Amino acid sequence: MKTKDYISLLIWTIIAIGAFYFYKDFQDELEYIKCAKCDGIQYDYIYWNFLTCPNLEIHFPFNTRILIPYLSAKTNLSFQFINFIFSIITVSVLYFSWKKLNFKSILIIFGLFWLLLHWSGIIRYYIFDPISV
Repeated sequence: MKTKDYISLLIWTIIAIGAFYFYKDFQDELEYIKCAKCDGIQYDYIYWNFLTCPNLEIHFPFNTRILIPYLSAKTNLSFQFINFIFSIITVSVLYFSWKKLNFKSILIIFGLFWLLLHWSGIIRYYIFDPISV
């Protein structure tokens, strides 16, 4: 990788962090009390069980998505912060993968903007639904 690729990655990381803080300030979070069928309720249940009970039974499809609740319970970090860290890692991995596969720069720009700014993208969606995986 060239120096300009690392500079581009730094710019994309700054854009991702900026998108996170922009959405955090301007987008309301989902209120789980008003949403009894939301997935976040199950993830919250899994989180509390990891804190109190080492042997819990988790039903499908939630049994395949336990990493974030587990990390949150064991590290005392919020779901939102863990999702943010994984979002930054995702941007980095995608950027370097697409560069290695010789994607055109315009496609990389479009793909990363879509990922970061789309209403169901990794940052905007996880700000709206903070206990999501």
